[in-house]
Amino acid sequence: MKISKSIKYTNLARKIIPHQTGTFSRSASHFVEGVYPSYIQKAKGAYFEDVDGNNFLDYLLGLGPITLGYNYERVNNAIKEQLDQGILFSLPHHVEVDTAE
Repeated sequence: MKISKSIKYTNLARKIIPHQTGTFSRSASHFVEGVYPSYIQKAKGAYFEDVDGNNFLDYLLGLGPITLGYNYERVNNAIKEQLDQGILFSLPHHVEVDTAE
């Protein structure tokens, strides 16, 4: 298994990002360095591909994909639709209430 790109990203991230990620639970320190991939390129369903092109069944069940899987088409389409309407506003957006309900 190749992991040279993962190692490169890990070394760079150590210099610029605390825990090499914005979410502590995804930190490279949770995994065996030099054995497990550190950075993902893409994902679909229950599988991901790391930056070195290796494919894995994601037993970790990421923060959101635990329920629907990665790259879920209905969610992707809803995100694209909302992007066209804007995503950051000075006042609350009705979708906050709709989603909470």
